[in-house]
Amino acid sequence: MTTIEVGDRVTWVNDSRTDDIFVTASGPVTRQSTVGQDELEMNAVLHPGTVYTHAFKEPGTYYYFCAGHVDMWGAVIVKETVIVAR
Repeated sequence: MTTIEVGDRVTWVNDSRTDDIFVTASGPVTRQSTVGQDELEMNAVLHPGTVYTHAFKEPGTYYYFCAGHVDMWGAVIVKETVIVAR
């Protein structure tokens, strides 16, 4: 699990020499699940040796997984930036 702030980016790296990785997530769990592939928050194929970077625009918990490897999954917690005036 990774915790970041709204607007921050996370980078996934496929360091495999042979397998593609399919990073997939529909969006924060606080939002109703999406239906179509074109509405997915993250949907990227990482070929061996490639990277994918995604900027998170909404607060929430984003669960992601690899569609080809059931043991590859995780979560990104995106928090709203809080500015305290003094």
